[in-house]
Order: sequence, then structure tokens, then C-alpha cells
Amino acid sequence: MMKWYNISSILSASERHIKALSKNDSGLLSQSIFNIQMVIR
Repeated sequence: MMKWYNISSILSASERHIKALSKNDSGLLSQSIFNIQMVIR
């Protein structure tokens, strides 16, 4: 339960990051994706 809650909250946070980064730097975006992969494992 906790794991899925964390993933969904990270995904919604990443969605905000993606919107901000679309007019910014993609380095943080790949960092967010890396963090999501770590949580899913």
C-alpha cells in the first residue's frame, strides 16, 4: 500500500516538474525518472 502511495505521489510531483522543465532544463527531468525507477524497484 505504502509503496503504491509513494509512486503515485512521486508521479504527480514529476508531472509538475515536467511542466516546469518543458521550458527549463531536462537534466532534472532525467533525475526524476531515475528516482521513480528506484522507488518502483
